[in-house]
Amino acid sequence: MTRVYKWLSLSISLMFMLLMYNGANAQARVQVKVVSVQVLNNVDCDGFLTGDSDFVIEYIATDNTVGNSNNNPTLFGFLGDFNYAYQNGNNGPWTLTSPNGNINPNSGIFFDHEYVCPSDVPTNIRIDWQGY
Repeated sequence: MTRVYKWLSLSISLMFMLLMYNGANAQARVQVKVVSVQVLNNVDCDGFLTGDSDFVIEYIATDNTVGNSNNNPTLFGFLGDFNYAYQNGNNGPWTLTSPNGNINPNSGIFFDHEYVCPSDVPTNIRIDWQGY
């Protein structure tokens, strides 16, 4: 065998073992995803200047065991670290569905955690949300 072939064979074997270890490591994987956000009525919520509302819906998920929360928090929000959906300059009605550039994160998955110990797997996920 040549030296390059041995190195390639060894690296492929190590990658395969790493993938096997990663997949076998978690007891459970929990994902929470925003599928759609909807405003049903035409309402000027901010009543500011032109009358075009900039709707924002914030959401946060927290498990009841180890306290895991959102994966993609932004720096500012009324709920603390949060993810959001928004529609600027549109008083409604409208619907956003993920994936969408106006939903953070774009995929809609804002809680994605693996739990190794069976005792850490949550029995509840608390979801707080706020629209303004």
